[in-house]
Amino acid sequence: MDGQAATLMVRRQGILLALASFAMFTGMDTVVKLLSGQWHVLQVMLFTSGGALITTFVVAQARGGLHRLKTRVLHRHLTRWLISFASTVLIFSSYGQLALADVYAILFTSPLIATALSVPLLKEQVGWRRWSAVAVGFCGVLVMLGPAGGLEPVRLLVLGGAFLHACSTIVLRWMRSGEPVETFALYGNVMTVVVAGLAMPFVGVAPTAYEAGIGLSAGIIAGCAFMLLVQAYHQVEAGIIAPFQYSQMIYGLIVGFLLFGDVPAWTTVLGAMIVAASGIYVFRREAVRRRTIRT
Repeated sequence: MDGQAATLMVRRQGILLALASFAMFTGMDTVVKLLSGQWHVLQVMLFTSGGALITTFVVAQARGGLHRLKTRVLHRHLTRWLISFASTVLIFSSYGQLALADVYAILFTSPLIATALSVPLLKEQVGWRRWSAVAVGFCGVLVMLGPAGGLEPVRLLVLGGAFLHACSTIVLRWMRSGEPVETFALYGNVMTVVVAGLAMPFVGVAPTAYEAGIGLSAGIIAGCAFMLLVQAYHQVEAGIIAPFQYSQMIYGLIVGFLLFGDVPAWTTVLGAMIVAASGIYVFRREAVRRRTIRT
């Protein structure tokens, strides 16, 4: 096999890993939506983070031992956790009121927001083409949130979650610690388990064996999805992998219709298409910029 064929095979493997990862994240979101009517959002997060910790410990042990979980930048992990925790609370709180596809459509704005924030926070340079794509993407948001789409406060809740998720992405870029991926999964989930656990006497309810099982399973699936996605990014450059996150819209539409009978409004679909097209353009321009810098 020549070098070009080998590169193509590795690229295909990376894309398949990413697609599987995004499908697994949708599986976790489906469980969250199923539980949202019975549990407080903090109880959902307690079980999903607990399940993710199981995956983290197993993967760390398999990849060389638990010593891989040590960190030199604990304060940065905690900063990222604090932002991610708030983002997750906002997003998970919306699942009981919105279809998965509606939530995903709004969350697609996160890469655009991260691009805009990278200028003042990371001092990155963003050219007029990417700024134009960001502006078009936010027009798509207006289509989804505007009067024609039926403005609901819960949609603004998701938009707030998308903004915080973008902030978490900025912190992740800022860290660049070179530590094992397991550390990024460990400290945030540990803190979530601690905080959510302390809240259980006030908001928790006794789960059935079935509810506890699927709650933990969702976390295990999410932990596996995170590891697969990181591996995908190791094999293929971000500009190729990142646009495939929009496959979650397809997953969300299928799962929402089959399990919950959800049919999104045409404004949601149109807005999501505009945001997705803008996001893909931003990713591709970022890939071009990085290749230019390297050369």
